[in-house]
Parts: sequence; C-alpha cells; structure tokens
Amino acid sequence: SWKAKSNDSSSDMIARQTLHLSLKGEGSNVADAKTPETWSSKWPQLCAWFGVRSAPPPSDDSGGLREVRKYVNEHIDVWKCMEEKYGLKKGVADSDLTFQGFEYFLLTQSDFDRQYDMTKMYATGFEEERDVMGA
Repeated sequence: SWKAKSNDSSSDMIARQTLHLSLKGEGSNVADAKTPETWSSKWPQLCAWFGVRSAPPPSDDSGGLREVRKYVNEHIDVWKCMEEKYGLKKGVADSDLTFQGFEYFLLTQSDFDRQYDMTKMYATGFEEERDVMGA
C-alpha cells in the first residue's frame, strides 16, 4: 500500500469531469490527475500541512508491516489522553463498530497498483488536474 500506485478522486473533480463528459456524450475514468501517486509521495505532503514530521510505516520485528490494530491496542492509553487533552470524540479508536481485521486487510491485501488510465478523459479536452493538497 505504501508504494502501490493509485489515483485519488475527490468529489469536486468527479462532478466537474462528469459534467464535462455529459456534454461530450462519452464515458471515461475520472480522477484528480493524469498521473497516479503512492502513499509514500502523499504522506509527506499531508504531514507537512499539519506541521508534523512524516515517516514511512514502521516494521514489526520480522521486517513485515506492523499490524495496525495491535499497535492501536498497545497505545490506547496514549490515545485516550489525547482525546481528553484535545477534546476529541471519545471511543473512536477502540469502537466495537470497527470491523475487526479491516485495517489489516486494507493495508496488506490491497498492496498492488490500481491506477486508472486517464488518457481518454484528457483526450476530450478536459484540462484541469488537482494535486494531493489541492483536492
């Protein structure tokens, strides 16, 4: 997931491209930009916006990806202190509504490129693109 290529599709860009395509009478993939990105390129930008230092995902003792739910559970006391200190909504990090295994599945089983071919969209005359921070 860290290095897998994908295209983000913000709701505003989906709407703009859909309207454009409806006038052209064509169908196509819609996304924010022609070129796909990876989380390894997006994460530093998002962290910089919040004024925090970025780092790649930590590994476990065997060199594999650290299991997210295990990490959350091991640090739940720290999270609860942050909820209190910053007035965050309580109970989100350890909610029973969270589908068990979702984080693991999302971060390990979706670890492949899944970018769109945007050639047809931009061949229609649509020119606008949005970068990570513009979306």
